Parts: sequence; C-alpha cells; structure tokens
Amino acid sequence: MNVFLTQFACALLLVAAMLGTSGCSSPESPESQVKTGDATSAAELKQWLNLIAESGEGGSAFEGLEASIDKIEVDAAVKESLKQDLTELLKARTPNKIKEIAKRMDERL
Repeated sequence: MNVFLTQFACALLLVAAMLGTSGCSSPESPESQVKTGDATSAAELKQWLNLIAESGEGGSAFEGLEASIDKIEVDAAVKESLKQDLTELLKARTPNKIKEIAKRMDERL
C-alpha cells in the first residue's frame, strides 16, 4: 500500500509541475490588439467595427464608438449614417443583429 501511495504522490507532483510550467497563458487575442474606445481614424474605426462584426458581442465593446465617430474625418452624410446605425446597434440584442449592423457600419467607411 505504501508503494502505491508513494507512486500516486509522485504522479500528482509531476502533473502539478507540468501544469505549472506549461505556459498555460493564452496568447494575446486579436481583440486585444485592436484599439477600441479611442479610434482616431476611419481605418481604426473600421478595424474596430470589423471586430464587433466578427464576434457579435456588444456591451463594453461599444464604449467609445460615438466619440470615435465624432472624431474621424469622413463626409458628414457618412458620419450621420454611422450615428443612425450606432443607435440601432446599441439597441440590438442578438449576436446576429449586432454582426449585421456592425458589418453595415464597417462597409460605410
């Protein structure tokens, strides 16, 4: 019985050591590489909207969109369309609807 417990304890220590040193941290996701909340150019805003269109996630992903739309230099009509789309985007409740609206906004740029 003691041999079994010793082998079991060694196996547990080995597994724990392997898990602790395996570098389990995940690499940076593409989302973390895209600046959000402070897009200052149409290209940055387009990248941000593309990210939303791919993920379909809302919430904090929308923070700063309105300010970014205000900052970028685009035609006034395009800016107004983006703001109307943003109003709709903020009301969207399903990932598919979020994806649809974000894609439309991305295509406007």
